[in-house]
Amino acid sequence: MKKNLILLCSLFMATALISSCAQDAMEPEVDAAATGAETRAYGDKTPKVMMYIEVNDTNPLNTMLYRMNNEPFIDITTIFAANIRANGSEPALWLNDNVTKILVPDAGSTTTGHYKYVQPIRQDGGKVLMTILGDHQGVGVANLTEANQDKFAEILAWAVEEYQLDGIDFDDEWAKYGENPNFPSSVSGSFNGLIAKLRAKLDTRFPGDHKLITTYHYNDAWYLSADAVACMDYAWTVGFGPNLYTSPSSPWTNAKWSAQMPNMNNTFNALQLNQIKNRSAQSKNDGMGAIAGYDMRVHTERDPLPALQKIGEGAFNGTVTRSGSAYTKDWTAGAGTMITYADVQ
Repeated sequence: MKKNLILLCSLFMATALISSCAQDAMEPEVDAAATGAETRAYGDKTPKVMMYIEVNDTNPLNTMLYRMNNEPFIDITTIFAANIRANGSEPALWLNDNVTKILVPDAGSTTTGHYKYVQPIRQDGGKVLMTILGDHQGVGVANLTEANQDKFAEILAWAVEEYQLDGIDFDDEWAKYGENPNFPSSVSGSFNGLIAKLRAKLDTRFPGDHKLITTYHYNDAWYLSADAVACMDYAWTVGFGPNLYTSPSSPWTNAKWSAQMPNMNNTFNALQLNQIKNRSAQSKNDGMGAIAGYDMRVHTERDPLPALQKIGEGAFNGTVTRSGSAYTKDWTAGAGTMITYADVQ
């Protein structure tokens, strides 16, 4: 699906990108079972535990409440979601009114925006990602020209630095491809090119600090190349049932895959909880890289603790506890924020 590169210099640059990604993919991981450090902060336990947080109505700080052996249980908190939007014939990053409150500090403030809702999670040992979702404007990860791949990758790398995040997650939904005359219906290799360019820009901006690139395995994510996957860290399986368990298809491997994703905005009965436990044990035994969950709520609305406890029992033979009061939605949403390529130059 890749375009043939005409210029020799372009070929050289593409080869360099691929080589860099391949080296990142071969970095050794800590063997948690060998070190006995199953419940330490991010980096020391496998599988990682990731939770999508719908920040339109849920405070992401709630992920910090869940512990195992006094260490953070949730390794990755994913802010769902920012959007890719159209700015004429170029892509732009849109932060809706709630995402703006979560990420963008008030002018001159170091106690609002990401300082309040992101940095405490990171200081506690977790990682925080921002999901990029389509927004019904005819533009998405699958129809970016090479120039627009580079521009959007630059915007995203800027956002990771500006809001002190740990990486970018993609969800190729709601793009409405073909409905915007300023963008083609599709571009062969678009998502692959975006991933390679984003990895290169993140590695340049953050030498020695590996930033994560992940995706919900849906739509154009199905067609990611081996070179693109080498630049990435995890893919989350499609579906939400407590008994769901899927194996990755090439070029994905178990080490970069989440085979399960229970919908945490649900009350599970005893049978379903036992299924979550059994599937979590299977994830551990199969060497899956992650266990994902969708739409984790404030526990006073829909308590995620029983499901998290079964993940802990199955994958780590441990006990997950909750300490502290719930973090409520303590902000009033105002205006959204549009970030264009011109803004980040």
